[in-house]
Parts: sequence; structure tokens; C-alpha cells
Amino acid sequence: MKINKIYFILFALILLGTLAPCFASDSNQTEVLNNHNNDLLMSDSIYVDVNNGDDINDGKTQDTSVKSFSKAIEIAKDNDTIYLSDGIYEGLDNTKITLDKSLNVYGSQNTTFDAKFSSYLFIVPDNVCLSFKNINFIILNIILQIITVFHLNLFMVVQ
Repeated sequence: MKINKIYFILFALILLGTLAPCFASDSNQTEVLNNHNNDLLMSDSIYVDVNNGDDINDGKTQDTSVKSFSKAIEIAKDNDTIYLSDGIYEGLDNTKITLDKSLNVYGSQNTTFDAKFSSYLFIVPDNVCLSFKNINFIILNIILQIITVFHLNLFMVVQ
């Protein structure tokens, strides 16, 4: 039990240290956020269904969902929105991916990314804005929940 608490505290400290630049005050941050919000009006939607999708599909509708998050990232453009169906997104097609585009990623009621005891899920380069909603993340077997705007909403700006 003490080991779980130690892992949780260690993870929380790492998370806070990682997100600290996201909350830093910077004159460019407001401009990045404004540009990101304006680009949302022109974004496309990509649908992912880990259980019933197929990566040969185009992902433009729920009926033509792709299967993996990596395929959605591959076909996405900056500021697109990716909708994830319920399911557990794990393995190399769904984790350890470089997110090099500004994206909005929305999960369903039971959408989970599982790093399978890895220390990370994604690599995020500079100047990328990511918004995740309704998604559970399991990293090093610790669960982080991002439920709704009313509870916890992660909006990450990395510059």
C-alpha cells in the first residue's frame, strides 16, 4: 500500500513538473490560444473505433472509423478533432506516438489510453496545442481521469 502511495506522489510531482510550462505566463501564449480557437471553426473530424474500425477507412464518419489512434494522427491536419469510441487504446498503434499537430481529442464514456507500465503515452514537440476530454489515462499502472469541463479538463500548450 505504501508503495502505491509513493508511486502516486512521484507521478503527481512529475506531472506537475511537466505541466508547469503550460501554466507559465507568456505573451505568446494568448496569441497561440486565440489562433487555436479560431482554427477550431475550420477543423475536420476524424473518428476512431478501436473495436470496430479499420485503418484502411478514411475516418470521416463513425461508419468509416479508423481503428488506431496512430492512423488518426497520420491523417489529421492541424486543429482537427479526433473522436474516440469506447475502448482501451493500447499497443504501439495507440501509444508512444509523437503528437506533432495541434488537436482536440474527445473520448466517449469509457475511453482509456493504457501505456502498459510504460512511463509515457505521447511525445509532444514544441508549439503544439492539445485538448483532451473524457479520456482515462493509465501510466505506470496509475489512472488519471479527464472527465468533463466540470471536473478536470486538461488543455496543454507546449511552446
